Amino acid sequence: MKKIMLLAGMAAMMATTVVTFDSCRKGAEDPAISLRSRKARLVGEWKLTAGNDTSTNNSFTSYTAYTETTETVSTGGGSATSNPYEEKMTFNADGTFEMYEKTTNASNGSYDEMTTTGTWDFNTGVGEETKMTKVILTPTNVEEVSTSGSSITTTNSAYVNNALIFTIDLVRLSNKELKVYSIDNSVSTGTSTSSSTSVSHKTYSAL
Repeated sequence: MKKIMLLAGMAAMMATTVVTFDSCRKGAEDPAISLRSRKARLVGEWKLTAGNDTSTNNSFTSYTAYTETTETVSTGGGSATSNPYEEKMTFNADGTFEMYEKTTNASNGSYDEMTTTGTWDFNTGVGEETKMTKVILTPTNVEEVSTSGSSITTTNSAYVNNALIFTIDLVRLSNKELKVYSIDNSVSTGTSTSSSTSVSHKTYSAL
């Protein structure tokens, strides 16, 4: 009788454990079970391995496809241009982040290199929004280095009082893989009104 009660107790504990693990699954493609917290899974360095962007500015649309080493840009019905490309993101446990992008012109070797630093946090969940399904990035500095022939131009842009904020949705967050989705809509007015939309899907692997 004691053995039966012991087995029943173990089964109840296992059921409770599964429910606890499943409650950590927030992204659509998150692993069903993880022994690490979402913060512990996100903190570290990530390298882009695949992705695509679709950008529309008024009626003009461009498409960008990414691999681990290349960026291919094309327009509707137009030719495609491929260049060496590198992108990495680092999330630190203290709530700071660094994003690094570098595009090299395959024909002449010139490059554009951008390093964005700032702070990050998970969303807290408002209304029907599930908390910790998004990462809110607040850049504080953007450094851009561009080359043209033998000349090098460096530009620094500082942001204060949360002047620039953008959000990425965590589609999948595992120990080794990160899938994100983001959309950016903007409208500018002046002598004429201009609107642009950028939709991005990217996959990163842990370094």
